[in-house]
Amino acid sequence: MAGRTVSVALHVGAHKTATTHLQKTLIQNRPLLAEAGLRVLTPDNLRKPGRSINDRFGINGAPEIEASGIRRLRSMLPDDRERLVLSEENFIGTIRSPEDRLTLPLYPKAAQRIAALVDKLAPAPVDVFLAVREPSSFLTSCYGQFLLGGHMVSPAAFFLDHGPGDVDWVDLVRRIRAVPGLRMLGVWPYESYPRNGLHLFRAMLRWRMGRLVTPPAERSHRGLSEDAVRAALEWHDTGQEGDLAHKARTAFPTGPDHARFDPFPEDMRVASGHRYHNQLREIRDMEGVTYLSYLSD
Repeated sequence: MAGRTVSVALHVGAHKTATTHLQKTLIQNRPLLAEAGLRVLTPDNLRKPGRSINDRFGINGAPEIEASGIRRLRSMLPDDRERLVLSEENFIGTIRSPEDRLTLPLYPKAAQRIAALVDKLAPAPVDVFLAVREPSSFLTSCYGQFLLGGHMVSPAAFFLDHGPGDVDWVDLVRRIRAVPGLRMLGVWPYESYPRNGLHLFRAMLRWRMGRLVTPPAERSHRGLSEDAVRAALEWHDTGQEGDLAHKARTAFPTGPDHARFDPFPEDMRVASGHRYHNQLREIRDMEGVTYLSYLSD
């Protein structure tokens, strides 16, 4: 057991890139993956008190554990399992600052936190997986998440502070790619998921398992409609309390009767799309990055 080769797949989001759907796919297929030698830990395991990635491996100020990181890793994997799959987007940070602003640059401590884990687990190889998203769509989804989390900031205030040009995926990828000892950084565009899931899951879960995992049929989180955003803010202004955005999403679901919330004019969306295409091309051509998309982007 002590000499067997073990490895780690670390999926870090990003937030608002179908991360919950991917995690539900992993959870749904846990028995199948266990039979193939993989142990899967997702937020349902990793957000319990004392059970975070930091706690499990004694990093970033967590209490020291007696066993070394690699011994701890092996102890977490039964004799018939050789790969630990961790999926936790909060490991590299959150998207909301204490001032109810989007944290910019994105995930400023991502490289530092990943480096601490890679160092702790050495010499076990660590592969990191990251999805990116078109900036105007990403910001719109982030705003909806702020409301759903009870942070009732107006669109005018939020988007005055944050624009598509502030979302720099190239910078984030460069910082993570530079982590010493990282074996692989796999990146894919949110827009190609789940159609391109085969390529992604083959890299994350091994080649044979990529075609065997089955995803949930429906998307995990639906966005807010224009009417839902308006209603939630109006209810808040009149002193109502509770999960106002959740209530509004149920009352005014996106569909034929309620257009999806979209704060950006067409010209800004087009410009954002062009910048994003250039970012994807730069990421795809980076040395040390495995671009996990067969589709043209």
